[in-house]
Amino acid sequence: MKASVLQVLISPSIVSLYGDAALAEEFIGGDRTDNENGRLSRLELAHGGTLFLEKIEYLAVELQSALLQVIKQGVITRLDARRLIPIDVKVIATTTADLAMLVEQNRFSRQLYYALHAFEITIPPLRMRRGSIPALVNNKLRSLEKRFSTRLKIDDDALARLVSCAWPGNDFELYSVIENLALSSDNGRIRVSDLPEHLFTEQATDDVSATRLSTSLSFAEVEKEAIINAAQVTGGRIQEMSALLGIGRTTLWRKMKQHGIDAGQFKRRV
Repeated sequence: MKASVLQVLISPSIVSLYGDAALAEEFIGGDRTDNENGRLSRLELAHGGTLFLEKIEYLAVELQSALLQVIKQGVITRLDARRLIPIDVKVIATTTADLAMLVEQNRFSRQLYYALHAFEITIPPLRMRRGSIPALVNNKLRSLEKRFSTRLKIDDDALARLVSCAWPGNDFELYSVIENLALSSDNGRIRVSDLPEHLFTEQATDDVSATRLSTSLSFAEVEKEAIINAAQVTGGRIQEMSALLGIGRTTLWRKMKQHGIDAGQFKRRV
């Protein structure tokens, strides 16, 4: 059975491998990948679903051409060049690089850039959406509770410290820190003294820290302030608030009801 979503992870640590013939064959098909014998290439596996490419700036040039062919023509040319394979797939790509600059430096395909640029979503760095950190932390803790079958709690002063950090690694760094703290915490309680030392030297200095939160606030108050901040930024649009806070819309509606927040009052009038 084919998966409806295929995730292809492209990491800086394995970028050199993507120039390797074996990896290219695995991605677009060749002698060792034969759909008649049940061995499909990565792109063929994504047929009828969604292909997710993380950090697409690391995709090798020959694979950029193959991906462009999929997007523009709906086919792939296997390495053996004996036939074209029809492919019906949605492509979602992420990047942390300036692709436009890479195009000008001839390090990324101009045609592929414009093909992917048809619909773009820009997610600001975590330091620019500081108000979402309490909700992200809470969501991660609830997820870890299910995985480890234990209760987890973070002290308010520890949460305030997390809100004030610079987070150069963005959401991934935050989630990694939370998971490490959950594994090493005493009785499931995360205290400010448990936080990694480097967090105390990554204090935010940008103006966006106008959303920084007082250590005297309870978690519920911090959560409420984060939701209000998201509503102000998005004009009360639920879908955008949900994306900004990193929680599902159902969860967001429930929390808004708990805190007595009406998104309608934040809608901008034209």
